[in-house]
Amino acid sequence: MRVTDEMVQVAVKKAVEAGLLPRHACREDTGSYQEIIELILRAALELAPTESDTVSQIFAGTPAEHSAYG
Repeated sequence: MRVTDEMVQVAVKKAVEAGLLPRHACREDTGSYQEIIELILRAALELAPTESDTVSQIFAGTPAEHSAYG
């Protein structure tokens, strides 16, 4: 998954609401905060399992192990 500008903007907004970033910052600092948040998002997404990994794990066992009917 790619980090989008929208994801960065939402993350910065949430960080400000949580008090992790100052509400009023100069333009230069705002750019730095956005870069830091983008790096954090990229790192988190690199470590997050992909959907295909999750599906593979679900179907890794025998059909009887995953049967709803036991």
